[in-house]
Amino acid sequence: MPTLHDLAPARPARLVRIGGDRAFRLRLMELGFLPGTTVEVLRHAPLGGVLEVLVRRCRIALRSEQARAIEVAAAEAGS
Repeated sequence: MPTLHDLAPARPARLVRIGGDRAFRLRLMELGFLPGTTVEVLRHAPLGGVLEVLVRRCRIALRSEQARAIEVAAAEAGS
């Protein structure tokens, strides 16, 4: 399944699952990363270490390895 790291900028997707350890998953859930939520990569840092992500109208920076733990699926039209 594709991850948030694989997502091209400006292509919305639906969050499917968050991997990683429990503390990491809980922290992302507190920030609004919940299954079914629409997420969008706004941009990748020039050297590829950080992504800027839009989730629930908030911009959040994630490390590439963190983004690889977040599985996404194509967003349905109209969401």
